[in-house]
Amino acid sequence: MPFRAVTIAFLAGLLGAAPVAAQESWVARWDAPAGCPDGAAVSAAVERLLGPSAEAHRSTLALDGRITRDGERFHLALILRDATGAAVGTRELGGATCPPLAEAAALLAALAVDPGALSTGEPEPEVPPGPTGELQEILPAGVTVERGANLDAPTGTPQRDAAPLAEEPSPAPGAPEPEYGEPGAILSQRMVDPDAGPASTRPGAPDEPTTGDAVPFAFGFDARLALELGTLPEPAAALRLGATFARRWLRIAALAEALFPRTTTVPRDPVDAEARFYALGARLELGTAWSRGAFALGGGLVGALHSIRGASAGVSLPAAGAAPLLTLGGVLRVLLRRGRFAVGIEGDVRASVAPATYGIDGLDWSHRPAAWVGQVGVVVRVGEPPG
Repeated sequence: MPFRAVTIAFLAGLLGAAPVAAQESWVARWDAPAGCPDGAAVSAAVERLLGPSAEAHRSTLALDGRITRDGERFHLALILRDATGAAVGTRELGGATCPPLAEAAALLAALAVDPGALSTGEPEPEVPPGPTGELQEILPAGVTVERGANLDAPTGTPQRDAAPLAEEPSPAPGAPEPEYGEPGAILSQRMVDPDAGPASTRPGAPDEPTTGDAVPFAFGFDARLALELGTLPEPAAALRLGATFARRWLRIAALAEALFPRTTTVPRDPVDAEARFYALGARLELGTAWSRGAFALGGGLVGALHSIRGASAGVSLPAAGAAPLLTLGGVLRVLLRRGRFAVGIEGDVRASVAPATYGIDGLDWSHRPAAWVGQVGVVVRVGEPPG
């Protein structure tokens, strides 16, 4: 049986075979839409490809992969990293379906670890040396290496016919999509040198990272509803709206927030009065996130600046009716992701920085925010950042 047919048939079953003990060490990060193979499946596929040599090469390489959907096509941004975490190269693949992209990611990782992973023992014809000829023949039909050589199979990979493969056209409208594992399931593929500048030619695609350690920014929109304790005289509901930005492990969130009015009793002669307090503010978070399948754990530092306001019987707070409050602390959240949507819970604890005592003019009453404040609530996110 020709080598290409053997390879394609072998890859077709990798991610659909019965589950085995997945080696998470082969996948440093894997983000993919719902319905795509997860990181555990990709890691298990690498393990199957390497076979007996897997144990000897454990923890020598891991992959970062991110699959996104653009209309009817899927795109994979892949980075391979050595044991130190340094990038050894990047690659971008495209296809009409998602599973073949995961197969290709596992194949490239396995070849980078052990160039003989797919060797059949058959004698191979000699081919002129070149970065593309060695790798192109072992990829499914229609996959082309357009630029760079940093992820080509290392020296020693069984060489194949170096004749260039014609790039397969996109399927005509209404034509059935290639079946899982069939030739043509991966329709386009591009190699990028980590030291080279942006080279993306796919319409609407983000610029390529300029170094192997970088990936494009991703962002999402957040809506959060929480119960805030310690800022106002009474526990208050808080609404936060903003955006979260992500680059590799870094997460930055900027949000505007409002603490809904709360009423408290204020001593007053001859009859106690009632005062209503609320707060407006902004929140900045700096942290990181870890993903495992559909779950993501995020956390980091948080700072919040509030303007506390209140009134009773038409009398306002001093200083134009506002008292500032700065709090600093830490935040932790857990999210469950489904495609571009995520829901979860979060909580934080913050220390008040020199909290001001405030009161209401004409009343023998004052309030000082607690030395420690905090909140617990729910998060709804639309966008790419997983944690």
